[in-house]
Amino acid sequence: MIEDNNPHSSVRIRSDALKKDRKAAGFTQSAFSAACQSVSLSTVRRAEQGYRVTEPAVKKMAEILDHPVNRYIAKPDDDSRAKYVAWLAGDWTCFHMGIVQNTAPRLIQSEMRIRQSGDQVVGEIGNTATRDRVVVDIFKAEVINNVVSGRSFHTSNGALSGTGTFFCLANRHNGWLDGHLSFITQHGDSIESTRFIAVRHEIPSFDRYILEAKTIAEREVS
Repeated sequence: MIEDNNPHSSVRIRSDALKKDRKAAGFTQSAFSAACQSVSLSTVRRAEQGYRVTEPAVKKMAEILDHPVNRYIAKPDDDSRAKYVAWLAGDWTCFHMGIVQNTAPRLIQSEMRIRQSGDQVVGEIGNTATRDRVVVDIFKAEVINNVVSGRSFHTSNGALSGTGTFFCLANRHNGWLDGHLSFITQHGDSIESTRFIAVRHEIPSFDRYILEAKTIAEREVS
């Protein structure tokens, strides 16, 4: 697997050439992503829309299509100021620590959906707070390179508890978010901070990453 050790090393793509060669090779976008293994479906879609993607991703796509990598890299022009923005849209599974009044900290596993427009993201995180009630938090954030920062808000009865801020890094080809969440506790009398890890669905390493994320989160809780 190609490791994305330098998320800032990215290039702008000749989307027309990439799309033409991918179709000529008989791949759908999903099949092409699977053949590339280390390149997510969202990265393939971004590349074919002409967005900047990481150099390792371009090299892998060129390798599968049996073309030189330079065929897919756009030459510098008036758009040379375009910045790299990690593409995070999709469904994720998240782990973090939860604190409820008069109880020990516990591991929270939740599902998150992200929608993205340029460098702005919005979405929801749903988790089961009790046996019969589901709490949904909404959030808004900005993406700068591979850094995600924003705020989350409770939707239940305008409660202040749970409102917080978060700061994460996107890595592993934008399939892994890792950072910290600070939030107001249940009665609004203190602020707590916890490690926050999220794993994107539909990536080749999903099962392995989930086990790793859960292990890290359990260690944080203990």
